[in-house]
Amino acid sequence: SIFTNGSLLTQDFINTLLGIGIKPTFYMSFDGRTTHDWLRGRTGATETTIHAVKLLKDNNLSVTLTYMIFKKNLGCILEDLDFLAKLGIDNIRFGLISNTGEWSKYGKTETISFNEVLQYIMTILPEIINRKYPFTIDIAGLIYLEKFASRYRIPMDKGYLTNEILRQ
Repeated sequence: SIFTNGSLLTQDFINTLLGIGIKPTFYMSFDGRTTHDWLRGRTGATETTIHAVKLLKDNNLSVTLTYMIFKKNLGCILEDLDFLAKLGIDNIRFGLISNTGEWSKYGKTETISFNEVLQYIMTILPEIINRKYPFTIDIAGLIYLEKFASRYRIPMDKGYLTNEILRQ
């Protein structure tokens, strides 16, 4: 496994890995096409990540993205999933931002509660299932969809899933 933001990833580096028989999974953050630069605090972060994903997929390497959910990108999830399907990623894991570190100073107004995220995800879940994305989707460890899934599973009931949202 290699964790990277993709900024130093080159074809030479990939060739070196492949040349010695190493074919790792690459893990990167991607927080939405319209919000990644803002969250990462760097203009061009979105394009850097997209370029890195394309480079990795051109070399048949596995890519897993982590997508942090907050107010600014909540309404963009389906659009971003459609875009990522075209890039050929292998997995995406959605996570929730907690009010710690720099986020507690600068991003606090963008924080969204667990229940708000769960409510929103449950409203778009039928469409996510309908679109049968060609990658696995893990929504905060609570809801999991395999590639081309026509249904979802709940890997572990952590006590959160007994509320009315999931019964609907």
